[in-house]
Amino acid sequence: MNLQFFSSLIVILFLTTISSCLTTQSSLKTTNNYFLPILSEVWIPISECLTLPPINTFYLSTLYTYDSTKVNICNFTKSIDCNEFMCFNNQRFNFENETVRNFVVDTFNYCLYCKNSNTEIFRENYENGTCNNLKHFSYYQFNYITLKHCNNDLNKIRHIPLTDEVFFNSIYFTRKISNFNEENRSNFKNNNMTIEEVFHVYSSSFTNFTIDDEGPFDIPFECLCNYFTVNNTNDDYVSYQCSDFYSSYQIPFSYRYFIIIVMIFFTILFFVTLFVVSIPRCYERFKTFKQLPELKIASNRLPYKIYLFFNHFTNIVMHPTAHLLCCCVCEFLENFLRFLFNFEFALGFYKVYFAGIFRAIAVLFLVCGYSSLVITWSHVVDLSNRRMKGDTTSKLSKYNLSILVIFYILVVIVIIIAIAVFIALKEYSYALIVVCLAVLFYLLTFVLGFAFYGIKIFISLRTTQKKSGLGEYRFTKFILAETFIFFLTWLLTVFVAFTYILGNDVLGVFFSLTRNQFVDIALFIICVLSVYILYSKNLFIELYGEKTYQIAFGWIDKIYLPVKRKVREKINSLKKEKENETKNKEEMLENVSSINNIKVDISRVDSSPTVSTVDSKTNLNTLEEDKSDKSQTMIKL
Repeated sequence: MNLQFFSSLIVILFLTTISSCLTTQSSLKTTNNYFLPILSEVWIPISECLTLPPINTFYLSTLYTYDSTKVNICNFTKSIDCNEFMCFNNQRFNFENETVRNFVVDTFNYCLYCKNSNTEIFRENYENGTCNNLKHFSYYQFNYITLKHCNNDLNKIRHIPLTDEVFFNSIYFTRKISNFNEENRSNFKNNNMTIEEVFHVYSSSFTNFTIDDEGPFDIPFECLCNYFTVNNTNDDYVSYQCSDFYSSYQIPFSYRYFIIIVMIFFTILFFVTLFVVSIPRCYERFKTFKQLPELKIASNRLPYKIYLFFNHFTNIVMHPTAHLLCCCVCEFLENFLRFLFNFEFALGFYKVYFAGIFRAIAVLFLVCGYSSLVITWSHVVDLSNRRMKGDTTSKLSKYNLSILVIFYILVVIVIIIAIAVFIALKEYSYALIVVCLAVLFYLLTFVLGFAFYGIKIFISLRTTQKKSGLGEYRFTKFILAETFIFFLTWLLTVFVAFTYILGNDVLGVFFSLTRNQFVDIALFIICVLSVYILYSKNLFIELYGEKTYQIAFGWIDKIYLPVKRKVREKINSLKKEKENETKNKEEMLENVSSINNIKVDISRVDSSPTVSTVDSKTNLNTLEEDKSDKSQTMIKL
């Protein structure tokens, strides 16, 4: 009985499952509720100012200019026979050619959406299943998946799915063809395909889904968002997905708003560096130049005076600030140009622009500035050692000069190699790979070496001065901060190098959109840190005066100095508590040792009869009292 019951139950469940699957499949094939909208006009923007073709993922990140020109795809040439072109055309197209791609895509969008007798015949044949080139999936499957790609709620159609030519020229499409060839033992090629072969490659994307699946799907369509919900066509926009995180927040923030923030910050940093560090340093150079003994000797020799002036003002102390100022200018230019590309008038330059060139130059300037800063610190230590020996010369030592010259030569070599790679391969990403690898090598050698050298300087300072804490010196604070920042920068450079080598989206769509922003933030932090270590309070006051200093930095002293004082007091109190605790432990150990000695003395007391009983008792009482006192002392401790 039980066996028959369970057998019947299994059969019922099996039949129910099969029935459900058949119902679902049937609904996909026979439901006629989902039709693409048929319109008299469809206006789409054409001025793309950001295009990141899919490489490892099918997400297409795109952005159009604020004032993009819009065209009506229904004004496409009426001489095209949609039924013949879309259903029976066996012509092979080179999808690597932009003109060909645009023609095929425009024809396809026109035949799908525009309202006229020509397009109506094509749609009727496709619906009836007589369109050979689109035989791999039904008309209703196609309508459902494309609408679902852009509209999660099909009861409220707001967005129009449109195919884009960028998909068919992407590495992702090439890989998709390659995978399809392996699975189906075919030989499709991106530069020699028919309409039928293109849709055959995407057939699995239109058939392998369920009704509950939600977009985005792996299909060559993006969305004309909000087309049916706005009164003004200027309020709609094109995106791979409508109202998702990337199209609504990340792309506009990264390429429209964040670049303005970066421009403002680097502009402020430029003027801070100029007036707080560079001009006071130039003033110091002028002042010391007038005091040069050689200047009196060369009073009547103008060429020699020019040589002295040039030599004095190209001293190593001038290098870091000059490089930092150039870094700020390049970062500003890179983000300023990116801002201009959001307007249609700059698109001509955008198409030929070497994207990221000024950011790469800014990185090289920052590397040069940091390296010259390291040489400056080494030179200061070298001068200190010379003065201890009675040597008053101030020239760079041969060791420091050799390191500086070799480093500058290596930077020039990296630039030459990057330019040669770009000219040879016609692809700027390979040139940026060269820069990334050079930066990785630099961070692993020069910066790490300086960190160890800075610790060595700290140890030498510790032996000659009373200060002993690692945070007591501005220099050692700088070493700790820069080592941590450069470690994070090294990791960031590794990730960025991966995106240039394996594709911008190899680490995800988010990082492909934000990698430049992370680089800008890292550059800004390092620049601020370098300005901090280059700033000299004495030079600033000497040039601008005490009142200017109080106006500019007095508020910082009011905030920073009390905090610094409290921290020092807290550290000192903790040190005293620790010293007192150590001292009490030592006293306790001494008392315990004394008690043990007393016990030994008591055990050795002589009980000879020659000693009077009274005296013996007195001595014992005395010893017991001493022992009791010691014990009380121990208890108190």
